[in-house]
Amino acid sequence: MIKTTAIGPHDGPTHSWHFSLPAIKETIQKSLWAIYSFAKKTGTRIGNSLITDSEPKAWQIRDRSGATYWRVYDPVSNQTQAFSGEAEVRMWLEQRYYRR
Repeated sequence: MIKTTAIGPHDGPTHSWHFSLPAIKETIQKSLWAIYSFAKKTGTRIGNSLITDSEPKAWQIRDRSGATYWRVYDPVSNQTQAFSGEAEVRMWLEQRYYRR
C-alpha cells in the first residue's frame, strides 16, 4: 500500500518576496536615466573634442605700443601664427581649408 500526503498551501518552505510594481518601475526608470545621462555627457565630450579641437582659434592682440595684430592657433598642426591684419587671417584660413 502506498501512502500519499496532500501538501497544503502552508506546508514546505515559504518565501516572503513582495515586489511593488511601481517601485520596480521607478528603479528601472532611474537606472535608465543614469545610463542615458552618462551616455549623453560622454557623447557630447567626444563630439566636442572631435569637432572643436580641430578648428583653428583666432584672437586679436594689442601690444605695448598699441598696435594690434592677430594670433591664430591651428590645433591640427599645433602651430601658432601671427598676422598683421584680418585679411591675412582670412587668406590663411582659406589656404588651410583648401589644403585639406
